[in-house]
Amino acid sequence: MSIQEQKAKIRGEILEKRDSLPSEQITELSERLQKNLSVLDGYVKSRIVLFYASHKNEVETDGMILEALLSRKVLLPRMEGGQIIPTLIMDLDNLIPGHGGIREPLSAPSVKISNIDCVIVPGIAFDGAGHRLGTGKGFYDVFLKKATHAVKIGLAFECQVVDAIPHEEHDVRMDFVVTEKRIVDCRK
Repeated sequence: MSIQEQKAKIRGEILEKRDSLPSEQITELSERLQKNLSVLDGYVKSRIVLFYASHKNEVETDGMILEALLSRKVLLPRMEGGQIIPTLIMDLDNLIPGHGGIREPLSAPSVKISNIDCVIVPGIAFDGAGHRLGTGKGFYDVFLKKATHAVKIGLAFECQVVDAIPHEEHDVRMDFVVTEKRIVDCRK
């Protein structure tokens, strides 16, 4: 089985698990996860953080974003020409459906990637070594290769953490994976 076939198999299995979670449970697990994120040193010390706007059954980020807005600059991805543009936000009121129906800011000031301290990364699955399985389009891998100074934190429900994800040279590893149950330090 090729790496792409292995990834597709894991992607299908994990999406089935994640998409079967009831919305009340997603909210509860996301709140527990937020508590773990809020004590992670790399996040706590960040001043400029790129979040993602949660979509479908992903870890809910709206509460995390609103809390972060109280003490730091918060960015959300805006897709332009197939690339992530880190865009400054002041609230969640002016988001519009963008690429794939994912909420994104209207055109607003972008921030230099080198100024970002922390990137909160969505994913379909993660492993303990920080390997990430996304949608397969590579948008985050391309972006994260440029965000060399940022702490990379993957958010996932515990059911999205697997033993191993097949990876390729272009795949960017996370520094940490945060779930509702634990913080996994992937730098070891």
